[in-house]
Amino acid sequence: MEEKVKLLQLLAQQAYQYRETPFILSSGVQSHEYLDCRSALGNPETLAIAASLFLARLDPMVVAVGGLTMGADPLAIAVSLISHDAYKHSNYGPNSGVKWFSVRKEPKGHGTTRLIEGSVKPGDRVAVLDDVATSGASTIRAIRACREFGLTVVQAIVLIDRGGLDLIRLEGVKVDAVCQLSEIRASRPL
Repeated sequence: MEEKVKLLQLLAQQAYQYRETPFILSSGVQSHEYLDCRSALGNPETLAIAASLFLARLDPMVVAVGGLTMGADPLAIAVSLISHDAYKHSNYGPNSGVKWFSVRKEPKGHGTTRLIEGSVKPGDRVAVLDDVATSGASTIRAIRACREFGLTVVQAIVLIDRGGLDLIRLEGVKVDAVCQLSEIRASRPL
């Protein structure tokens, strides 16, 4: 629980923004609150704590983590890195760590023209990660792309839930959030 409290404080300081003129979110929704997760996850302490909390929620049968680029990329890479060390000192999981992958927004226009990049193959059991779920659309898009590629999506984990988890659940996967927007708001310094 100590790690989560620290993460909430870091996200409140590094990601949370409020302004009277609403932001337009990637979902198209307008909000006075914005979460700049790319900025926050660029901080090694924030990224390390987030990765640890993601790894703790990961189904032991998952062999790879990833999601829609750019939001999921730092999280997937960090979870993969720390999983190697965590797994080699335990009997957790099916191998010596979790691989990472990335779902492109559009297939690559040259070479393999793949939509999914990384060390995954059809049949692999994966978890889809995301930084923020407002409508859940980017997480759902990643889940569907993974399934089309032949991956078995075991679960989805988001860093911050803004209310999008219910729509993600309609995809038939277990969904978890590390924290809620309300928790970050409450963690802001007075």
